[in-house]
Amino acid sequence: MSDAKHLDTNTYPRHIPVLLQETYEYLVQENSLIQDSASGTHLDCNFGDAGHVEYFAEQAHTHAIALTIHAVDADQYAIDRGTSFLKTNKAIADVPVIIHKGNFKDIDALIPKNVHFTSVLFDLGLSTYQLGPSHRGFSFKYDESLDMRFDSDEIDSQSEDQFTAYDIVNFWSPDTISLILKNYADESRAWKIATAIEQARTKAPIASSKQLADLLIAVLGENKKTGIHPATKTFQALRIAVNNEIQILTEVFTKVLRLVASGGRIGVISYHSLEDSVTKRQFKEWEEGDMGKRVNKKIIIPTEVERKQNPRSRSAKFRVFQKNN
Repeated sequence: MSDAKHLDTNTYPRHIPVLLQETYEYLVQENSLIQDSASGTHLDCNFGDAGHVEYFAEQAHTHAIALTIHAVDADQYAIDRGTSFLKTNKAIADVPVIIHKGNFKDIDALIPKNVHFTSVLFDLGLSTYQLGPSHRGFSFKYDESLDMRFDSDEIDSQSEDQFTAYDIVNFWSPDTISLILKNYADESRAWKIATAIEQARTKAPIASSKQLADLLIAVLGENKKTGIHPATKTFQALRIAVNNEIQILTEVFTKVLRLVASGGRIGVISYHSLEDSVTKRQFKEWEEGDMGKRVNKKIIIPTEVERKQNPRSRSAKFRVFQKNN
């Protein structure tokens, strides 16, 4: 992947961030810890194309809030893109943005020991860049190698020891493939898919995203009623398994709570039921353990206007937790 090409916004359009107003409103605007002092320290755990970071910086600048923003991302290509977008916005030059390269599972090691956050945001969705021609096989729309790793360092190392979606599809047993499809994507046709994969790979390895997508279309047929691609859930499950997303999410929540100042808030945008269930359960456990309170027990979803303007936002769910003072 060319360093120059991935910055080309004509080929790779900028990701449209979800729930911009709502995330800022709940994490900063209604956060008394920030409003009382007109200052704060915010952590964005998914820097990506810097959409949320830029919006938070713009709002802080407009409302004269001294907000320092920290951001984390494991993908150097995403960091390059996000940084380039921020540099074009001269209005936010006075808002400090500090970027930490690494997986948010290592958040406690990435953040300086003396930093505590007044607000934290997790946006657990894939960016438009990753769903586009990313050369990693995240999307069934392109003919790319079945990789699906987030960490650009792992990809660039080209080590044969690295675990990818190719390994799952070509070497895991049908039982195990079926299990991850059920557990990570709630795929009702998991066994049918798993046995079809096993049969296909005996003839030749399934090496690309297009091969796998074509196989799933042949096995499941196209859903003309909903328009949802039959490969959607399978690709989701493979990505989650490759990146160990659910276990990491559970671990990072515990780490992040320690980094949040008393009275600070944590917000999570999830896009499928498994992530939302993990978030809901964690927030409830914290509340029952007298560590704080759920700010919204009813999920916040995009408005109808946003869903029409950005169809990818339609599955987004936003939950917020406030740590005890």
